[in-house]
Amino acid sequence: MLLNPMSRLKIPPKGEAELKPKHLHEYMRSSGSKNIYRCMDPDCTHYQQKEFLVGKRAICHKCKNDMILTKDQLKNRIPSCMNCSKSRAAKRVKDVRNFLAEILPQEAR
Repeated sequence: MLLNPMSRLKIPPKGEAELKPKHLHEYMRSSGSKNIYRCMDPDCTHYQQKEFLVGKRAICHKCKNDMILTKDQLKNRIPSCMNCSKSRAAKRVKDVRNFLAEILPQEAR
């Protein structure tokens, strides 16, 4: 890997960039606009408009698991998954999961 003297980012040799998987972003609303979200990774410079993030995979800020972003989650400054959320819909999802866990035997899951 070569280091670019102008930045701390590593520049991969040609042909090696396709082999490395891209990281999932952990989003936070930008302080300048309510429609722009930025990645919280210190090495990432990714910014995206809110409408383009709906349906995309991201990392939950609280539990660090993958999640698919919804319009409701993007109303928050830092989106979190249904497991970490305290909304009514999230509570209903948790109740259903607990109910199914009690009913279904361990082998069926």
